[in-house]
Amino acid sequence: MEIAPSRPDPGFRKRRSHRLPGAVARGPGPKWERLVLRNWPLQRDDIPFMLVQLVGQAFPGLVPFSDGVAAWRMWIALRRAFPQVWAACLVPDQAHILLDVPDAEAARHRFARMLAGCSRRAGLRHCWTRVPRPMAIPFRRYLHRHAREIHLLPCRMGLAADPLSWPWSTHRGLMGAEVDPWVSQALLETELGWPTPSFAASFHEYTSTDPDVSAAGTEPPTSAAQTQVPHVPLERIWRASLSATPWSGSPGRRRLAVLLAHHQGWTSSSLLARALEISPQSVRRLARTEPSWVRAAALCLGDPRLMLDSATALALERATTLDALACAPEGRHPGLRREHVEHAPPAPPSPSRH
Repeated sequence: MEIAPSRPDPGFRKRRSHRLPGAVARGPGPKWERLVLRNWPLQRDDIPFMLVQLVGQAFPGLVPFSDGVAAWRMWIALRRAFPQVWAACLVPDQAHILLDVPDAEAARHRFARMLAGCSRRAGLRHCWTRVPRPMAIPFRRYLHRHAREIHLLPCRMGLAADPLSWPWSTHRGLMGAEVDPWVSQALLETELGWPTPSFAASFHEYTSTDPDVSAAGTEPPTSAAQTQVPHVPLERIWRASLSATPWSGSPGRRRLAVLLAHHQGWTSSSLLARALEISPQSVRRLARTEPSWVRAAALCLGDPRLMLDSATALALERATTLDALACAPEGRHPGLRREHVEHAPPAPPSPSRH
């Protein structure tokens, strides 16, 4: 098994000020029993990382992530706990993460605690099986294969016809359909070393060429064209903005909605102010912000596979509100209580200001 720094340092063994850490990795043979890392060097490049896959499996018959709000809250919490991953996916009864860690056992315990917390929030007990020891991947050249298997999991379970259609997958962000994606396209492209002019199109073709999706693969997503005459409803523009910002709050979504509305020909500040429940001055201020976000929302607007349906979009809004309530200090949201959000009757998705 390989244990090597993520970026090899030629002068690592020559510096006397840094002691070589004693590292023993799991693998075949009697001496590969446990991971021991001591005398850590001062530089991150010298810390040995291993590529592992964390897997959470619910007991048969239990689907803790069948509720959209629970799935979104877990999805947001996973990124907060593991900010740098290579691939991740949530399905109703499973959770998969592919990442580099210095201590696989510590990552496993943290992952297990997060699954247990999700069960407690849902009022379930004994929901998850014991998280197995992380499956270490001995050779990094197989990284793209494991990422592909994780992104194809919803299709092979019959939950989605295309990897782009599943909202709780990092494949959407790799295609550029998310603002601030969890997995950086540039980092994965550098890690894989694929010399292609369009990494997103090549990676999607490689992932979607599967019997459970299409033998010839599916087309990469295309952006909605800019227009001067508005013909797309504002509700659909808001849903596209929501689809592109799973990691943002209401202020970021309103900013993106204003930019996308101007991109689609909606230039009336008073009309957008009434739709978003903000002032016309705020609309004009948001319209002057950085327009680089529009590309992700235009992809979601132009490709139906990337557009969240109404129920999933509403679940994302409610999950974001609950997450903000859980993280905010006491008294930060006067007049808005947790039980009001949790037990609120379903409502059609509309731009709202929390």
